[in-house]
Amino acid sequence: MDQKAARQHALQQQLERLDGRIAQLDQQSQQLSRLRLALFLAAAFISGVTFLTWGAWPWLVVTLLAFIPFLVVVFLHRRVDTAVIRWQTWRQSKQTHLARTALDWDNLPPPMPFTANPDHPFATDLDVMGEYSLHRLLDTAVSDDGSARLRDWLLETRPNPDQITYRQTLTRELADMPLFRDKLYLYARLSAPQGDGQMSGQQLQTWLEQPDESHKLRRLLFLLIPLSALNILLFWLRARGVLPPVWVFTWGLYLLVYLLAARPAIGSLFADIMTLRDGLDTLNGVFGFLEGYRYGHSPHVKTLCAPFLDEGKRPSAHLQRIRRTMSGVGLTQHPQPGAGL
Repeated sequence: MDQKAARQHALQQQLERLDGRIAQLDQQSQQLSRLRLALFLAAAFISGVTFLTWGAWPWLVVTLLAFIPFLVVVFLHRRVDTAVIRWQTWRQSKQTHLARTALDWDNLPPPMPFTANPDHPFATDLDVMGEYSLHRLLDTAVSDDGSARLRDWLLETRPNPDQITYRQTLTRELADMPLFRDKLYLYARLSAPQGDGQMSGQQLQTWLEQPDESHKLRRLLFLLIPLSALNILLFWLRARGVLPPVWVFTWGLYLLVYLLAARPAIGSLFADIMTLRDGLDTLNGVFGFLEGYRYGHSPHVKTLCAPFLDEGKRPSAHLQRIRRTMSGVGLTQHPQPGAGL
């Protein structure tokens, strides 16, 4: 048995084991689904009998206790369903590997809808692009941007020898890291919309390219902070009986500036933070995997992933700061707390 046949045989065995595992989890899911229904009906029956027999207060206590087993089973059922999705995604990865080794085009992901420039010297002649193309065979990306980058590499008419040598070095290291590649694919695929399809970073990229307008909010803060301090001082003086209630006028001015200028600016900041958070949260699983992986004897791959290993630059650290900012900015989006702040 040659190396290619051995590889295909190993993949086929893995698929059979994965099919058995998925079937076992599906059976557990069906059992838990029936148990959920039975526990819900039993809890509802006990709750109804308690209410009709002993009244409202015993009914409340008994209902809370009766539904605890149902909620536990719901939690376990969701865990099993999540495991089914993960194992199905893992199986899809192995099935795609097998299809690539056998040139089984029907079981490969569909080609990306890229249109080659008709003036390109070899884009169509050498089947670089298209349904039965080199690009489709090599493309393991789970994002439109990754597929487009591979396309650009393959269609490069003036290749850089140093870049090619560097990519070949990375490829040799990655070839010896099958578990790393498969897990990275798994986390990326689970992060994709509905667990499949291609992700796109275009929305996040477009947001990052927008001009920074935070200086407008800073100018408003320089006005509102002293005005807020003045409001507090005038209110304190009024409480001590030193001045008449002139704080009402300064507070009205503060509220007017806040509603007409500051609140729209803060709303725009909140929308920007939401865009950034959504873009990063989508890849949170991928980031966590890259941050926690031990790269061992793969120095070039480790260098490539260096930003994920830096404590201060890790995406997870940025996400924590974004969530803290969202907590503060989000509070101002409510009319009453926002006016008070």
